[in-house]
Amino acid sequence: IFVFSASGQESNEPQTNRDAIYIGPCTWILDRKCPDKDVRFWLFTSSNPDERQAIHVDDCWEKSNLSTSFYNPNFPVKIIIHGYNSDMQLTPLIDMKDEYLQRGKYNLFFTDWSVLGPAPCYPAAVHNTKHVGKCIAQLISRIRETGNDDIHLIGFSLGAQITNYVSKQLELTFRLPRITGLDPAMPLFVSADVDNKLDASDAEFVDVFHTNALVQGKIEQCGHVDFYLNGGIYQPGCHNIINNNIFQCSHHRAPDYFAESIRSVDGFWGWRCQNYIYYLLGMCTPTSEDQTIAGEDCRSSSSGMFFIKTNSESPFALGRVTNLVRSINTQTISFNTIRDVDPLMKEIDAFGKLAGNFNNLPYSSNHDSVVNFFRNQGSDEVTHEYVNRLRYQATYCADVLDIYKHDPEYGKTWMFFPNGEGKPQVIELIETNPNAKFSLAHENPDSKITLWLYNKKYKTNPKLLKVTGPESRNNFTIDKSYDSKKKTKFIIHGWQNNLNSPVIQLIKDAYLKESEDFNIVAVDWGKMAQDNNYLSSAASTKNVGKNVAAVIDEMVIKHKAHLTDFHIIG
Repeated sequence: IFVFSASGQESNEPQTNRDAIYIGPCTWILDRKCPDKDVRFWLFTSSNPDERQAIHVDDCWEKSNLSTSFYNPNFPVKIIIHGYNSDMQLTPLIDMKDEYLQRGKYNLFFTDWSVLGPAPCYPAAVHNTKHVGKCIAQLISRIRETGNDDIHLIGFSLGAQITNYVSKQLELTFRLPRITGLDPAMPLFVSADVDNKLDASDAEFVDVFHTNALVQGKIEQCGHVDFYLNGGIYQPGCHNIINNNIFQCSHHRAPDYFAESIRSVDGFWGWRCQNYIYYLLGMCTPTSEDQTIAGEDCRSSSSGMFFIKTNSESPFALGRVTNLVRSINTQTISFNTIRDVDPLMKEIDAFGKLAGNFNNLPYSSNHDSVVNFFRNQGSDEVTHEYVNRLRYQATYCADVLDIYKHDPEYGKTWMFFPNGEGKPQVIELIETNPNAKFSLAHENPDSKITLWLYNKKYKTNPKLLKVTGPESRNNFTIDKSYDSKKKTKFIIHGWQNNLNSPVIQLIKDAYLKESEDFNIVAVDWGKMAQDNNYLSSAASTKNVGKNVAAVIDEMVIKHKAHLTDFHIIG
């Protein structure tokens, strides 16, 4: 590794006055002032829509060239910031420029910091975002000296995280009116505090697009209003693009969607969802109520989490959600069913975990080609046809329109889910009475958790490891059948399961068929897991973890087991 000074000369001695460190193609800014030749600004207006104009700003108005440029203080300002390993020539950013200038009169400032963020220098690029933010703040200070406070920052990927540092540089003198984050970068920002990542405190209004969450973008809410396009992880149509990474394509759809929103006739309209878990459980189906438009025309009063469906190719916008269909003549109402599920969830759906909700059940037993969990359990009848019969069984003699009028949420939060034996049952995922006093916590949870020891000798008659609470190890009895010299497998079931559920028994039996003998510890918390309220069961998992940890402590401390011999399967 060669370290060079700012002048580019090879240096063998540490230099305390250099403004950056250069390692290969990577630049690490140390103490560089703005303006900086590596952070450039280019201006587009209706007077120069195709020819960019270089803008120089300095620490005072006299040293800057705004007064001799095409900049007009009477028009709104848009500052567009690209991401890692990119530059201002990124196609959707150029599209954004063209759309704005066809919409009206704007001052469009493109920030080009590509020299400080090339591949493969992502850690260096993240390090340099604070410096880039400082230089953009200097540009804004000069713009405000013209009396123009109508300033909107639009950042894509790592550029979205830069907007946070712009805000922090200005916070003592100016609060930004609006920031739009387009799939804010996730790597190295997962656990960042609010001073080092984009969040709602960075402007009067922060709106965010999510298109590749959990991969290149963040899944957590970052603004006053967050829009999750097509679930926010994977974008339709990206798998059809030749020689293109499916996740890179999904990531770049964020600026694509926003560019289209600038002049879209239909618009990108989203429906509200309480949180992402509710969405994954199928509880946030499209509704014509409480819709919000995303993109350039997003209202500053918008807040919360919204989901949006798009086309798989341009034009992407589908307009308002119109899922509710009424027919006065037939006296029926119907809800369109979303049959396509997020592709990343398909593997889970194949096991019936999420496939049991009303949105993605097969329409009849003849079409059950993907979701086969219930069929494997001998329950072919669990289809949409069966659900519809069950839904209206108790109200078949009532007028359905009348039911909807008085209870529009009827049946929306139901879900089919297998019990411990794999038999389907209807689950209510939320409290039916919003005024009911309800506590998530189970009483005496430790008494509802038992651990059972299996091995080749005790294949069908396991030995009970008595557990009455993790706080005192005196409450544990490690059965003498436990052999600390053998590897130990803990198997922990999930919601609506118990000791006898296939998830435990099949894994246990498979291990016992191996030539090697194991200590198989089945963790049974079925008394809490079989609560019909999912959130209540989820709240009990911490107690389960504490009990398992305490047993492992006992096995290691008293029975001299090795930690490397433990394997926990949940």
